[in-house]
Amino acid sequence: MNTVSQRDTASALLFVLLLVSTVFAGCSEPVQQTPAVATVSITYPQAEQYITARRIHVRGTASNTGEVVVNGVRATVTGGAWDVLVEFPEGPATAQALAGEAVSKVSFFVDSAPPKIVIESPQRGLVRGDEQSRELIVRGQVTDVGSGLLLLKIDEQLVELDADGRFEHSYTLEVGLNELTITAIDKAGHQARTRRGVIYGPLIDPSERINSAFGITVSAAGFELVTGVIKSLLKPEQILEYVQQTLSSELVSVTAVAFDPIDVQISPKQDHLAIALKITNLRVDGDIRFDNESHATFFGISELEAHLDVRVSATPQGGIKIEVIASELVLDESSIHSDLTDDSAFLRGLVVMVAEKAFSEYIGTLLIEELYDPAILRRKIELLGRSLEFQLFVESVRTTALGMHIMASVEMPSQKYPAVADVAGALNRPVGAGSPASVDGELKVATSRTTIGRIAHGVWRSGLLHQSLEGDDFAGTTLPMSLTADGLATVLDARIRAYADGETPAAMVFRPLLPPVVEFDPAATNSSGIELRIAEFLIDVDLLHPDKARETLLTLALFLDLDVEIAIEGSDVRLSFEVAARAEIADEPLLDFDDERVTSLIEALIEIVPAFFATNLLVTAEAQLAWITLRNPTLDIHGVEGDRVTAGIEAVASGQ
Repeated sequence: MNTVSQRDTASALLFVLLLVSTVFAGCSEPVQQTPAVATVSITYPQAEQYITARRIHVRGTASNTGEVVVNGVRATVTGGAWDVLVEFPEGPATAQALAGEAVSKVSFFVDSAPPKIVIESPQRGLVRGDEQSRELIVRGQVTDVGSGLLLLKIDEQLVELDADGRFEHSYTLEVGLNELTITAIDKAGHQARTRRGVIYGPLIDPSERINSAFGITVSAAGFELVTGVIKSLLKPEQILEYVQQTLSSELVSVTAVAFDPIDVQISPKQDHLAIALKITNLRVDGDIRFDNESHATFFGISELEAHLDVRVSATPQGGIKIEVIASELVLDESSIHSDLTDDSAFLRGLVVMVAEKAFSEYIGTLLIEELYDPAILRRKIELLGRSLEFQLFVESVRTTALGMHIMASVEMPSQKYPAVADVAGALNRPVGAGSPASVDGELKVATSRTTIGRIAHGVWRSGLLHQSLEGDDFAGTTLPMSLTADGLATVLDARIRAYADGETPAAMVFRPLLPPVVEFDPAATNSSGIELRIAEFLIDVDLLHPDKARETLLTLALFLDLDVEIAIEGSDVRLSFEVAARAEIADEPLLDFDDERVTSLIEALIEIVPAFFATNLLVTAEAQLAWITLRNPTLDIHGVEGDRVTAGIEAVASGQ
């Protein structure tokens, strides 16, 4: 009994103590909670880093805060990270991020401008003859107001600079077009680049004749085409017309001619062409006068052969002379029949006279008047409504059993387009030793890198490449759209609108300082292997103010590589191009343009321009040979030095 009572008493006391402690706890002062401390850290840019833009996305992390302030600009913290765009001055800079009492600082260097390169020598558009030194002194100065210059190189060769950034470097020129690329890189990684084009090598007066410019070979098989043409022209009606026009005898007149289709064979021989005609069932009707009376009559020949030797030679004036040097009629008197007389001598004389007119003389006239036109030697290159005319001169004609070979020279016009720069001369590289060409065709035309280069120089010198786009007028052609100040502002720089009203016409003036240089690539598989390289092709972009002189916004310098493709239409040659372009701003007198934006746009534009030029560029002749069509040219670049090219051309009769 006592034991239970003691246990109950202890439990009651414990309950009271717990109750009292709870009451007193509720009446005590509250416990103070320590607030979480904010932190902030900048992760970009990093300390001592070179930054290439003035407006920078400063990034970092933060905790225990919803906002940070970076150089006075507020940024929201999301998921423990923040990002804010801040503009810094050029040069040494510090980014400071604040989050409450927390501070993070990073010092770095802002360098938003590339180095500046000034080339004092050589000037743009230099042509140097090989009588001068191959060593070209490249002189200039490089400056960088930001992080400082890291290096300067010409092509891939490092160039030393003095304390003021000046340099002088000796560059060894190669024969042909030398494209020098001068590159400066600063410590922030900015690159500045400029180029210079220099033509070096043996030079010649551009108006001097290009001797042995083209070798033209007609194979023995090619004369089968001429055979077909002669067959098509040796019709009774043509023979009748010719005999009536040329037969001067007062005793005989011809009123009708008939014969079976003629068999013609043309064979090239040593120094001449042998032409053999076989005529069967010839009948000639006409009138003959004797005893002061006209008598209708006829004569017939069962079979007649005519053999002619024709010589083709060069004239002193550079043309082609075609002449019959020997002819023979072969006929058996027994094959002659007539209602006229039994006097065989008289009849034979009459037959021979008419047959010579009908076949021997007519063939010579046919070859001269129908198959050849001297105007075919006068060629012209047409581009955008303008043309350059030049003359081919036949130097020699050589005939062998294998065919006929014609060697021709070319003479370009002596007059220069006024806007074309004066240069020391036209590049005239000696042609290397030859090697056989692996092309087939009834017609083969062989030439050289030097000849094509000289013609390209003539095209440049004539001003065909000097064109202009002014408003909606491109070289005399009205375009469906107009070039205006507003258009330039949209694609180049909005600040252009400060210099002209939006509708002010604008212009692009194309003025290549250097002529194209031709190179051959014998290893080319996806192109003809003929390449035109053009350096220092300047384009002035002007504003055409209505109330004051035109104003140049900028001048671009283009360096172009054009792969040439050749197509033949009849006896005309059409050229098309694939182009790779490199552009730079050569001058910007009004605004400091974004070089990369401008040059990228121009390079993209220039690479689609050749498609337009290809539809407007044609090499044609003053006269066409209506009886022949040339097609499917195949090219082979050959020669010991890979500087010769031969085109094998399929020749077919027109209409086939």
